Amino acid sequence: MDTTAYIAISRQTSIFSDINTIANNIANASTAGYRAERTLFEEYLTRTGSAGHRDSLSFTQDIGQFRDARPGPLTITGNSLDLAIRGNGYFVVGNPSEQFYSRTGAFHLDDQGRMVTGQGYPVLDTQNQPITLPNDGSPITITSDGVISGRSGQIGTLQVVQFADDQALRRTENGVYATDQNATPATDGKVLQGSLEGSNVQPIFELTRLVDVSRQYDSTQQLLQNEDDRQKSMMKALVGSA
Repeated sequence: MDTTAYIAISRQTSIFSDINTIANNIANASTAGYRAERTLFEEYLTRTGSAGHRDSLSFTQDIGQFRDARPGPLTITGNSLDLAIRGNGYFVVGNPSEQFYSRTGAFHLDDQGRMVTGQGYPVLDTQNQPITLPNDGSPITITSDGVISGRSGQIGTLQVVQFADDQALRRTENGVYATDQNATPATDGKVLQGSLEGSNVQPIFELTRLVDVSRQYDSTQQLLQNEDDRQKSMMKALVGSA
């Protein structure tokens, strides 16, 4: 395989990663709290040839992803356990020994009366404990600073945190984020009760990108095919002249 094929395949591999990212964005266009992701690429240069006849080859390399930090649109639901964060911040979910973070505030109660995510993760308070609501039918109110109250008074306070580098958060298979960073209390995030933050994915934009990237993939595939045909023609010519 010559260098043309290696370079083209490196480009195709990167394009394939970009297609997967775009497809995932489209699949989550209606997922509450989801933020669109982008694939990062960089040029990878390598030296080839012998001493005195050196040359540089330029490959394409995908080096990771980053998230679009713009907030999604807010939708008023009227459900007392639907929560959104206006500004920076994440809800803390999981358990004291394994915490995760989420912008998706579509919570409900499990059979133990705990506030949980759609995946079943308990929502944690400022003491890193699951929040349990009384089963007395009383209305639940949650203030902008996360204080939860019922008929009998204050129940607890939602833990809303922020990080020095949001891009360092890793999205897990269950749609929540994990990180090795230390969380600090959110300074400007405000909790909105009865609302949900929608996905910030713009479907038309993503579909347009998907078409464009797919054409790039097909173009690179055609380049590989043309190079293969050229080499076959050259080999036939060499055999015929022998």
